[in-house]
Amino acid sequence: MAPEPERVRPIDDSPRAVFLILLAGMVAVPFAAGLVAGIAGASESPLAKSGAALVQQAALALLTVQRLRRLGVSLASLRALVDDAKVALQGLAGGAGLVLVNLAASQASALLFLALLGPERLAEWLAREQGVLRELLSKDAGPLHLGLAVFIAVGTAPFVEELFFRGYAYPVFKRHLGRRALWASALVFAAVHFYIIGFLPIFVIGVLLARLYERTGSLASAILAHAVANAGVAILVFWAQRAVG
Repeated sequence: MAPEPERVRPIDDSPRAVFLILLAGMVAVPFAAGLVAGIAGASESPLAKSGAALVQQAALALLTVQRLRRLGVSLASLRALVDDAKVALQGLAGGAGLVLVNLAASQASALLFLALLGPERLAEWLAREQGVLRELLSKDAGPLHLGLAVFIAVGTAPFVEELFFRGYAYPVFKRHLGRRALWASALVFAAVHFYIIGFLPIFVIGVLLARLYERTGSLASAILAHAVANAGVAILVFWAQRAVG
């Protein structure tokens, strides 16, 4: 059987640049934005938190696009926009699969940590890790707050994260690590979410998104799949909070 054609070309850049952009976009800029919000006395406002997330994503996107342009890589070459029906179907089907994988991997991780931590500590850790999402989708949230949260989770986050992790970081790692880049990019993707119990499902999702990008050669398919997966999580959290209430 002939090997699958390579659809994602490696990018000749240093892994150090990947981590510097990640540090600036996801740590330095959000920290500065948090300081400004704190000085203004609005750091605990839900809208301020949503705004901080948008600032973080905008910074990471701008830094990534700027770096790609310096390397001669355009968004068109990454196929970051849906350009045919097949790409859309691949993204939607991939996203539905990711929802199921996320549920299965989350259950497996929860069972593992239940054995390690016990039910009370597991509940505490889960509440801590899910706190931001639950707050953003709180049943007490107003229409503006809720709409902004959904826009971030389903709109901006999938685009920005796929642009950086699959469109830029994965091809750079591929240049240096070959096939192991699939695992390396997923590892970084999971690590920057700062979850312990949620690490496994996010890592698995990262592997599958890179695999989808490699298989289709279209970053748009990964973006759409990521958006569908995030929408599935948001719907489950939204429904659960209202069922409990």
